[in-house]
Amino acid sequence: MQLTFLGAAGTVTGSRFLSSGNHRSYLVDCGLFQGGRRMEEKNWQPFAPPLDRLDAVLLTHAHIDHVGYLPRLVASGFHGLVYATGATGALLELVQPVPFHQSIPLDGVAATWRPAGHLLGSAFLEVDLGAEAARPRLVFSGDLGRYDSEVMKPPPKIEDCDVLLLESTYGDRVHADQPIAQELSRLLGEVAESKGVLLIPAFAVGRTQQVLYHIRALQEAGLSASGMLTGGRILHHLKWRLPEACKTVLFVGYQAEGTRGRALLEGAKSLRVHGDQVTVRAQIAQVDALSGHAGQDELLRWLGGLRRPPSQVYLVHGEPPASQELERQIGSRLGYRTSIASEGMTVELK
Repeated sequence: MQLTFLGAAGTVTGSRFLSSGNHRSYLVDCGLFQGGRRMEEKNWQPFAPPLDRLDAVLLTHAHIDHVGYLPRLVASGFHGLVYATGATGALLELVQPVPFHQSIPLDGVAATWRPAGHLLGSAFLEVDLGAEAARPRLVFSGDLGRYDSEVMKPPPKIEDCDVLLLESTYGDRVHADQPIAQELSRLLGEVAESKGVLLIPAFAVGRTQQVLYHIRALQEAGLSASGMLTGGRILHHLKWRLPEACKTVLFVGYQAEGTRGRALLEGAKSLRVHGDQVTVRAQIAQVDALSGHAGQDELLRWLGGLRRPPSQVYLVHGEPPASQELERQIGSRLGYRTSIASEGMTVELK
């Protein structure tokens, strides 16, 4: 069997991993690339593996960088099944729902979805390769959640795997122990005092529920399906609100390199929106503690549940500095053989 990294290698978005061999092939995740024109142009490139040889797609969760390429895959001629948890299936069409913790036999492999704690329906995926009793196990972490979330249960222990694909979005940092309610109260108070508007770019599924848990009601808020400002209604809000100093844009999730969200956090004085250059006078804030991704310490905690070292860990879903630091930490603390995946790389699974 072979594993090919078609996306989310050297970058956070574009999750696509192809497992192939013995005349069978399965795609784990089918996401869009996000982060500027050069990155997003990859979404228009033809899907490299022959679609008539792709047996099924296995999804970890419903965020756009994990599922957003599905419509193009189908339009290009894919007619196979798409498997995902029931909650993920409720958000997508053409999905065969599967339960958590139940091994699903497919031709040549068996797949099991385990809760990942990232958002409703999110999972990490165990894929047992071959028919032998001692067949190797390939695990895809998907996006792992936090251990102290108010709205999601923490991810369960991973106990056994031979090859692990581990996300590294926050591999170079530990989330700040911010008092969320106090920080939000301060920001809301400042916005109310200035009679301004608070815009919260947040993924419609996942982060929005967590924000609304802490903020029962907002009189004026922009809650959008695009947490990185790559599209959606939030762009219309930004176009009119960014030039006003009394407005505040609050980020509660990760902002990938090349996105408008990253540009604002890095102090951009203007932003291109709908073809126009928009001056930035609004206040820009971030509450890191609301992130739905595990921090470095939480990733290492999850890895610590393994009963034996995996033969190989591949770091994915991370920008180079984050992946490199996590690689160092795993090596020094756990001694696991770890490397950083690169896009287009193919490895043999034994």
